[in-house]
Amino acid sequence: MKHKKLIALVVGFIAVTLFVLWTISFSRNMSLSTIIIGKIPLRVEVAQSPNALEKGLGGRDSIGSDGMLFILPQKSIPTFWMKDMKFPLDFIWIDGDKVVDITEGVLAPRASELESVLPRYSPKFLTTHVLEIPAGSTKKYGIQIGDSVTLRLKI
Repeated sequence: MKHKKLIALVVGFIAVTLFVLWTISFSRNMSLSTIIIGKIPLRVEVAQSPNALEKGLGGRDSIGSDGMLFILPQKSIPTFWMKDMKFPLDFIWIDGDKVVDITEGVLAPRASELESVLPRYSPKFLTTHVLEIPAGSTKKYGIQIGDSVTLRLKI
């Protein structure tokens, strides 16, 4: 009986240690910065590395900040999807210093949905950044196409 308790304690310790190491590693890959849309400041994680751009918010239970800002490697019309997402989002499509398009209320996929049939989302115009925020935040903050955007990135 004592051996089972000891094994359970060791396994629990290893699990907590791995979680802490993953959290530290994750926080090194994502820096918290400020984006101001119109007059609304938002604290956002910044995804810029290829790995961070691919993973995004997938697999998380919540955002943990006001949103996630994707800095695209070049001005383009990117395609996003909701692979491994657990909550709905609004996409704010940004070109330089202006909101150029908005996609609201993008639902997380059902567990039964196949990856190959997940909808893809793209802006109507070229973009340099994409901001993902919780669904409904666009309306909550009054964000509109044409709003000015100021980035205060932490390096």
